Amino acid sequence: MKKNSRARALFFEGLEDRRLLATASVSGGILKIVGTSAADVVTINDAGSPGSFDVTYQKANGDEVFKNFTNVRGLNIDLKGGNDTLNIGTGATSGDGGGGNEAVELLGPVIIKLGAGSDTADLYINTIGAVTVDGGVDSSSKVNQNQNDSVIVEGSIINTLVVNTYAGSDSLTIENSAILNLVANLGVGSLKRNQTDSDAVNITGSAVGIATITLGTAENAPQPSFQIAQAGPFTPGRNTVSIDSTVFGNLTIVGGNKSDLIDVNSGEILFDDEGNIIPNGIGAALPDMLVDLVDDLEPLLHSLAAQYDGNSLLSSVDSLLSSVDSLLPGFDLSQLNLSDIDLENDDFSDLLAGFFFENDISGLGDFTTVYGNAVISTLGGSDFVNVDGVAVQGTAVIALGLGDDDLRIANSFANRAVFDGGPGFDFFIDGGNNSYNHDPVIINFEDGEEEEVFLP
Repeated sequence: MKKNSRARALFFEGLEDRRLLATASVSGGILKIVGTSAADVVTINDAGSPGSFDVTYQKANGDEVFKNFTNVRGLNIDLKGGNDTLNIGTGATSGDGGGGNEAVELLGPVIIKLGAGSDTADLYINTIGAVTVDGGVDSSSKVNQNQNDSVIVEGSIINTLVVNTYAGSDSLTIENSAILNLVANLGVGSLKRNQTDSDAVNITGSAVGIATITLGTAENAPQPSFQIAQAGPFTPGRNTVSIDSTVFGNLTIVGGNKSDLIDVNSGEILFDDEGNIIPNGIGAALPDMLVDLVDDLEPLLHSLAAQYDGNSLLSSVDSLLSSVDSLLPGFDLSQLNLSDIDLENDDFSDLLAGFFFENDISGLGDFTTVYGNAVISTLGGSDFVNVDGVAVQGTAVIALGLGDDDLRIANSFANRAVFDGGPGFDFFIDGGNNSYNHDPVIINFEDGEEEEVFLP
């Protein structure tokens, strides 16, 4: 028993033997966790009261140590080396009936450094702050190793999400989440000898305000063709982006200098027995997610009011909702000005619930829509871009760059469109049922299929 007690002290506060056990502490409202060079497994869950979190650390031998922390408003996690696993919000609280996952609510920033090694981060986070995830660089004597990192964001509402990964086959998956600003840069930096970099970004059933996705250098795999991409649809060894049933304010995708496969679509449209579309996008879940977030933040604001500027925190939440408002055409959340509420007497979550009761957004995201502009730019390599069932209310620009590329457009709309095949022998495949408010500009395609585009 004494041995176990000492192990817990080492885990959270010990100054000696830190190379063997992770440490955790709270300072200024920030829960800081520092990992080791071994394969750490760290799990953080909501403990059921405002600002309270349970942290579990699994050692290399499988033993677990546990501690609760209070008055937490943000996270700072550095997992160091090893093939680590980080789980945030992946365990149910006592009041959760949602199948084992419930996002943690935070008022402050979340900083995650995965460190050297092939790491996994599975995140369920609601925060009015920024979440930054860095995959880390292996600077050990084992030169030129790949790091295959996986970042998964599910059931979350995040103000700003920034993800940077480096050499290796990395992946970013976003599902059923609302993110106001997304910056994903996979394959940061140049590759060293023997290193490869083939990354994947998958976004489904979500709402993203401004998204910028940058793909790094892919390994020199066999070149794709339209036929290969259709059969795959995606094969290992190339950068891939797959987006379906998601709404954007503005979307920018920048490819790498090898082979990229980019697929933007609306997923499978399902109908009920009466012929009505079964909601498949974020709209079906977003009202409850927002109401739950605000409902959980209210007591957190109360509990931290003495430590932090309550008006500033309220303004941050209000700014988050205003950004969400930009993704809800025809609705006006400005009437629900959180900055004006009385923390002691008003229940803002009830006001928000009433708003969504009167304004149905369940269909939001059933079809992938970009309310502003969409820009897809590939660099070198032979690339394949498929756009199917997508509406761009602004201007759609697709520039394929160097290489022999394929572009397929089907069942889609754009106010204005520019499609440029760039240098190389490029194919434009008209999948039919496309419409534009203005004649599209289609240049640098050699097969002549651009003349089959339908204009209303």
